Amino acid sequence: MTNLFPPRPSRRRGFTLVELLVVIGIIALLISILLPALSKARKSAVKIKCMNNLRSAGQLFFVYAAGNNGYFPNGINAKANTIKGWAWDIPIATRDLMVDNGALRRMLYCPEFPEQDADELWTFNPPNVCVLGYVVLIDRGSTTGKPNFTHPQLLDKLVYQDKVAPVQPRNDPAMRSLPSAETELGADAIPSNTTGTDPYKVVFGGVNGGWTKGTHQVSHIGTNGKPEGANVLFMDGHVIFRTIDNIKVRTTGFPYFWF
Repeated sequence: MTNLFPPRPSRRRGFTLVELLVVIGIIALLISILLPALSKARKSAVKIKCMNNLRSAGQLFFVYAAGNNGYFPNGINAKANTIKGWAWDIPIATRDLMVDNGALRRMLYCPEFPEQDADELWTFNPPNVCVLGYVVLIDRGSTTGKPNFTHPQLLDKLVYQDKVAPVQPRNDPAMRSLPSAETELGADAIPSNTTGTDPYKVVFGGVNGGWTKGTHQVSHIGTNGKPEGANVLFMDGHVIFRTIDNIKVRTTGFPYFWF
């Protein structure tokens, strides 16, 4: 039997302008709530990756020491018997030792400042050094050149050896029995243009060292434009993040390095 009265097509009701504005407002509110949380999560992830880089770099030194009578490589230039570069400069020979013991190039630069992982810095010539993204606190020979570290735990209490140009250890190996959990080995140091004792009053970053691609900036920047702090590696392998309230200038002479 034919249906003489077919069902009417349903009428679909669209959004009113008010409803559409309400939905847009809710989405905008959610975005404003989520974006800071996402940004904070991203910064935390980068900070952890930076910590892992430092921890891995520290392990490389111990791998080297295991095959070299317990000695670390040093930062002494074989030709000049010293290196007068900045705090993150190491001789090419020492860089190659790290690579030979398993270092990946990207591991030696902070992921917050990947631009520093540049060919020009990996082999900076002159003065024929490798500019790392981290400060490696190893023996640099003469203290008349820069950097001259001001923290007392370091250069007079550790023992080093250069595979390329062996040098007489500076101290008795028994000195290595000092608490390793309190002895710094490396840091994601923060460079500054000005000196002082208050990290809230100095000018961080923007350090020009002859790098043609730009200036050395600061990793782990906070919302106020100041660095949040610096990761620090210790001899026992653990890494901590020192907040800006707990960092201090650790070198003399321009540029000034904080951690």
